[in-house]
Amino acid sequence: MKKIILFALVMGSFVAHGWSADKFLAELTGSYMVPNDSAFKDVYGKGGFVPEIRLQYDLSSSFYIWGGVGLFSKKGLTPQLQNDAKSRQIYLSLGGGYIAKLSDKMNLRVGPGLFLVSYKEEVADSELSGSRLGLRADADLLFQLSDKFLAGITIGYATASDTVEDVSFKMGGFKIGAGIGIRF
Repeated sequence: MKKIILFALVMGSFVAHGWSADKFLAELTGSYMVPNDSAFKDVYGKGGFVPEIRLQYDLSSSFYIWGGVGLFSKKGLTPQLQNDAKSRQIYLSLGGGYIAKLSDKMNLRVGPGLFLVSYKEEVADSELSGSRLGLRADADLLFQLSDKFLAGITIGYATASDTVEDVSFKMGGFKIGAGIGIRF
């Protein structure tokens, strides 16, 4: 919870500094993610839906910084004992990048970011939770619908890893999706 509050304060400080209008972009995206951990896929399946909210601030016409929060939640069964399993991963991300203008109505946005994963997994009567920092990279094709509204297609990869009781596992994976946004 402290990390979410800190994230909100950092993003809110952009507004508090009185930065000019139409430099902010708020987006809602939905992606299909293929997890990068084979043991996770054995329990929870090949992939799932990841909603994400992002707030971007344009430093110039070509460079930006952004922050976002996403959620990946799945239910499954353990392979051998068929125990119910539930996994939830909350993603907090901060990054920056470059925007290339392809035409009057189309931009390509690319950039790296930091990827903080808070995870919780429940299997039978046991629970495992923690947080790990990782990296992500995204590429988005953005279509300007009007002065204020846009739509986009997104692809990306995020990865973080942890080790608990000599068992290593990965979080994140490859994702592809679409989104909508509004400038203000």
